[in-house]
Amino acid sequence: MLYLVATPIGNSEDITLRAVRLINECDLLIGEERKSTAQLLKSLNIQKKFELLNEHSDTQDIEFFTKECKTKTVALVTDAGTPSFHDPGFQLVESCRKNNIPVSPIPGASSLTTLISMTSQKLEDFRVYGFLPKDSDSRKSELKKLKKECSAFVLMDTPYRLERLLSELSIEFGNRKALLGIDMTGPNELYIEDQVFNLPQKAKGLKEPFMILIYP
Repeated sequence: MLYLVATPIGNSEDITLRAVRLINECDLLIGEERKSTAQLLKSLNIQKKFELLNEHSDTQDIEFFTKECKTKTVALVTDAGTPSFHDPGFQLVESCRKNNIPVSPIPGASSLTTLISMTSQKLEDFRVYGFLPKDSDSRKSELKKLKKECSAFVLMDTPYRLERLLSELSIEFGNRKALLGIDMTGPNELYIEDQVFNLPQKAKGLKEPFMILIYP
């Protein structure tokens, strides 16, 4: 059986008792990156070997993990938050479903719901677009398409592209209001709700995990 185990997004105390028990008792633990998974185990005072499933994994890795899920209790964790949300975990979920292997979520911390909970606006609906392309021309093209989006939408990117994304957004969405969550639940936690063109200056020099909600 496969368990999708949510882990903290910033504060190491934001993990459920059920998640800790499963991580401790599972036959096989699968992480996304070695450093973050090792840090998670250290914070929980658990000594355990683990395998990795990430963007470098191939079909043989998926097949191996699927076979393990048939006979063992397998726990999948991501670097932070809930597995399968913008990480390769969905591939293993798909394979397990095809092979009639039970999959069960162990809910917990989520960067998306954390950000949404901090809004001061009533949201009738919103869309999640996640990461923009890395290539400059492709990013510009996607941003042009997003200008036609009438609903609120959520974007994210790597910490070192925070300033770049805010600068790009200020050009296309300057007058729209937004909610920016930086290092959510972490030691440098910061939430800024303002018009988009004010955000680059307010977040200048910061390189932390982030997510941004652009209001309708």
